[in-house]
Amino acid sequence: MKQGIVACSLSSAKLRGHGWPAARRGPAANLDRLGVSDTLVQIILWHSNVATTKAHYIKSAEQDVRDAMGRLETSLLDTNWTPTPSTAGPN
Repeated sequence: MKQGIVACSLSSAKLRGHGWPAARRGPAANLDRLGVSDTLVQIILWHSNVATTKAHYIKSAEQDVRDAMGRLETSLLDTNWTPTPSTAGPN
């Protein structure tokens, strides 16, 4: 996944990006949830130290957070999605 692709996707959905590390946290957390070892996640993310991977990329989320991110994913896939004050977030 290239950084420019992520930026273009967010821009076309009228969302702001939160940087490349944020785009990598999701896959890292999902791999962890699937039972992939921390060391393997480290290798996938090309980190030289597993401590970096564990401290900054592998994050567990409560079910309500996963549900909210699922709604975000659905909204990004909806070509007619337009942000509203309740979904646009802080300025």
